[in-house]
Amino acid sequence: MELAARDDIPSDHDALSDVLAQLGERVAPVTFARERTLPIAEPLSGLFPEQALVRGRVLSCCGTAASSMAFSVASEALAQGAWMAVVDVDTFGADAAAELGVPLERIVRIESNPRLSSDASAEAASDRLAAEWIDVMGAAVDGFDIVVTRVPASLRTDRRPAAVRKLGSRVQQRGAVVLVLGDAGALGSDITLTTQRTVWEGLGQGFGHLRCRQIEIEAAGRRQPRAQRCSLELVGAAGRVALRAGVASGESALAVVAGDDLAVGRAVDAVELDPQAEVLAEMRAGLHDDHLAAG
Repeated sequence: MELAARDDIPSDHDALSDVLAQLGERVAPVTFARERTLPIAEPLSGLFPEQALVRGRVLSCCGTAASSMAFSVASEALAQGAWMAVVDVDTFGADAAAELGVPLERIVRIESNPRLSSDASAEAASDRLAAEWIDVMGAAVDGFDIVVTRVPASLRTDRRPAAVRKLGSRVQQRGAVVLVLGDAGALGSDITLTTQRTVWEGLGQGFGHLRCRQIEIEAAGRRQPRAQRCSLELVGAAGRVALRAGVASGESALAVVAGDDLAVGRAVDAVELDPQAEVLAEMRAGLHDDHLAAG
């Protein structure tokens, strides 16, 4: 059975809810409905106390590599049969997700796209977007093991509307794992994965290819007894997660290992989930540091 993103999903709320309910019924028989946790690649599991993804929790992925972290965390569960909904993530790139080992046939992309009148005020439009997102998310967590999303700007506050509290309870009751790209805001986060440092490798003084990106990740939060850190390398195409040897005690080192290098164009495609300006800033900073070291 294969599901793909549909261009004909209607924007009308009731019709969209019906479509999501139907999708949930189709994927439900093959989910991990009776399991308390979802599997995660062994190197990444060291970031979590339970060595797995606990159902009913919300994880925030923050920093320049937020999307890469989210899809790396989800890839093992999807490979073993879980289903994932991507809700209102307009920067989602299928090629980039595939580079991280995510089986695309296990992903359904959903855009809520509420119909807004031309004379609607900015506040009214913001409220409508938030309400539509809450409704769509409620339907998504009913039928999918993992949901990746961005929280609407109007809900990225400490204030928790009743509808958001109900959504949080629904996530726990239904046993979905929600991966939020950026600030979880009113939804709240059990564990936050933050990119502490990013280093690009492969470019010289006017030559070379982007071959590797190394990121340092910290996992912290109210469900984390103490912060855990690790290093992750994103190398080449069609990567897989593997342990690296020779690491300091108490820390994990991870690597995404692949068979070939990336040309600059392919590398940019592989990181399209991150803000382009930040990527370019990282590259410029790295070249500047190399220049100073050479001098």
